[in-house]
Amino acid sequence: MRQSFSVDPDIMERIDKYSKSRGIKREEAILELVEAGINFTEGGGEIKSENKRSYEEFYKIRKDLDNMQKMIQEIKSQMHDIRTIAVSNNKQMDNILQEKDEKPRKKGLFNIN
Repeated sequence: MRQSFSVDPDIMERIDKYSKSRGIKREEAILELVEAGINFTEGGGEIKSENKRSYEEFYKIRKDLDNMQKMIQEIKSQMHDIRTIAVSNNKQMDNILQEKDEKPRKKGLFNIN
């Protein structure tokens, strides 16, 4: 029978380490470890999982990070638009003041011309 499941990267690393130390393929190592776990529990042993994070949690975190990166890009774009408007407004104000023969005003909020 074939079975498919998700495994944490840390667990896969431990499985790979086990398979290399025994000189067997990953699939064989997984079968050995599953059988050993079943035999252990049938003999009265109790398995304590040290599962830090599941694959699904890593996937959700990755998705959240991707969304945050998109939001940051959007904010950068909006800041660029604000800066462009501020520069335009500063130039317009300086032109108006020059037409009235007044001193150009000091740099504005963004200190840009």
